[in-house]
Amino acid sequence: MGDLEQIMAEAHYQTTIKQQRELLVSKFQDACVIPHNGGIFDITPEFLAGLKLRAEHSETDQLWVVDRNRTCIKILAVDKFIQESIEAYNQATEEFGTEWQALRTKRSVEAIITK
Repeated sequence: MGDLEQIMAEAHYQTTIKQQRELLVSKFQDACVIPHNGGIFDITPEFLAGLKLRAEHSETDQLWVVDRNRTCIKILAVDKFIQESIEAYNQATEEFGTEWQALRTKRSVEAIITK
């Protein structure tokens, strides 16, 4: 293989890795969206930390929370919602990490595409 062919193969490989990573990130972000009580919430570490802090400083086990559509949703059992959210986030992160590790060890476009 000539130098130009090697350069083109490497560029194709890098493009394919980037595209596959973007798909993994999108899948991760989708897995971090959970519906609850008519609302749709984007679960992030910041969201969880803020919710936990609010719950710790609340006198009830209910909180009003703004969802991704800027709708105020009443969470009736905050501790349960936090636990479910953490479980969803942990599962999404585990899957993303496992799939990313497998992807980054593949050294050819064919290996990436055939999974």
